[in-house]
Amino acid sequence: IGLTAGMLVTLLGILALILGYLQSRTIQQQLQTRGLAIAQSLASISTTDLLTYNYVALERSANRTVQSPDIIYVIFHDKEGRVAGYSERPDLQNTFLPDENSQRALQSAKPLTQQVFLRSLNLVGLDIAVPVFPPGINERWGTVRVCLSLMPMYRQIRQVYTAILIIGLLAIMVGTLVSIWV
Repeated sequence: IGLTAGMLVTLLGILALILGYLQSRTIQQQLQTRGLAIAQSLASISTTDLLTYNYVALERSANRTVQSPDIIYVIFHDKEGRVAGYSERPDLQNTFLPDENSQRALQSAKPLTQQVFLRSLNLVGLDIAVPVFPPGINERWGTVRVCLSLMPMYRQIRQVYTAILIIGLLAIMVGTLVSIWV
């Protein structure tokens, strides 16, 4: 009985770790794919506004996009790296953001995903930056950044681990009872 219970604990523990890891990775990839789709969509919509330096339209677009509860902020940078539009932060328009994440986002020639901690909101987010290259032009005309909150993802991962733990404990109890009966 002890041997059977020990084997069940070991096997179910390994299975729980593997399933939890795979599920966590899948949830993270889905969130990253969603954020990239939002950023690319904003990049294609805002190309004309970046080319014409229409900061008012970019600000409006950023404010409209951030209405989704999972989106923390949207930032449009012009080709010089200045803020062309920042959701709900008109005071930062036409300024340069000195933080490392902004600098990496502005230097990347391809989509960039980076995890950020926002001290002011005490939140962890996923910052996704997409450079804007107008059709037929090889020069970058701006960068679109979207930050998604990771809190719903962490909550979902916790739920997965809790379900795996409960099912595992039930399997161990049933396995032990069956061993005793046999």
